[in-house]
Amino acid sequence: MESKEYMRGEESDSRKKILFIIPSLVAGGAERSLLNLLLTLNQKKYKISIILLEDLPKVNPLEGLGNHGIVCLKKKNRWDLGRLVFCCGDNIRRINPDVIVCVMTYSTIITFFSLFFFSLNKKVISWEHSVPVHDLRTERFSGLKALLIKLFYRRAEKIITVSKEAAKEYIEYFYLKPENVMTIYNPIPLEVIKKKSLEAVDHPFINGEDYLIITAGRLEHVKRYDRLLRIFALLRGQSIKAKLVIAGKGTLERDLRKLSKELGIQDYVSFIGFRDDIFSWIKKADLFVLTSDYEGFPMVLLESMACGTPVITSYFAGVTELVENGKNGVIVNSNDEKDFAQAIIKLLKDEELCETIKEHGLSCVKKFGTEKLVSDFEFVFDRA
Repeated sequence: MESKEYMRGEESDSRKKILFIIPSLVAGGAERSLLNLLLTLNQKKYKISIILLEDLPKVNPLEGLGNHGIVCLKKKNRWDLGRLVFCCGDNIRRINPDVIVCVMTYSTIITFFSLFFFSLNKKVISWEHSVPVHDLRTERFSGLKALLIKLFYRRAEKIITVSKEAAKEYIEYFYLKPENVMTIYNPIPLEVIKKKSLEAVDHPFINGEDYLIITAGRLEHVKRYDRLLRIFALLRGQSIKAKLVIAGKGTLERDLRKLSKELGIQDYVSFIGFRDDIFSWIKKADLFVLTSDYEGFPMVLLESMACGTPVITSYFAGVTELVENGKNGVIVNSNDEKDFAQAIIKLLKDEELCETIKEHGLSCVKKFGTEKLVSDFEFVFDRA
């Protein structure tokens, strides 16, 4: 079996054994949510194990999070399904958890296949981070995946979604029982964000002379950074002295760099990749902009609020659960890029509105703090 294993804390104890299964720990909303949860879970009550379908990143984000057993299955490619199912099932049998928490749909499908082929009876909780119908529209074998969701998710103890809109879709489109689907918002480590946002950051764009606009996330189509670049070009065309920072990595980076050159804005756009000091960047920015077609739970909006940075976002299902338009952020309902550009200009130039949004953002984000939401997870784990 080709697996890479890091095992610590083998002592026998009476703690409830929770196994988390997740594709990877590369930076992303679901991955950050899991790390935030692990930081706060009561380790006197739970013994945690983790299966990564891929490998650990070069810098292990789990260092210092306690005694966790970590197994890396090192997924090779999209056709590696059979080996992953076998390795996952073998490790579930060895770990013998009381509860399995599958983070994201792919993990849930792998897990149920493993349980079937190894004839294992385990309680499974699926922790979903996306709006499923939107995802299926853009994925290969979407019909098969929808069928597997309908088949497997009925057998789960609970489906935890990150927004009420996502919960509604799981119930309506996959015919799940409403009592088996619940919403727990992703926990946000407010104190950690506040501390990190105060760290120093140095870059030519941070000069105090130009407006600094920032966005962050995977450089993939759903985020619509192509739209953002065109909006930014409109700003520059109206003599708005601004710089744009795009944080993240993805398959579209080369195309986006090419588009910035075609629009003549390459000197005012910086692609900075994934950054450990991203909260410092957000803190320094005048505005955080999100132009996604859809999101499950855009943690980055709440993280920006926690940094004291005003947010402006496109409209998508579920966004009103996080942003109250004109109070703790601005929602642009129009798909017209000119309308979006004008909304940005209005916000940048209205200092009083910016201050109001900052204050309300800092206030409202408290309800998404880690302590309260982790207690909701523990409630579910204890009753599984």
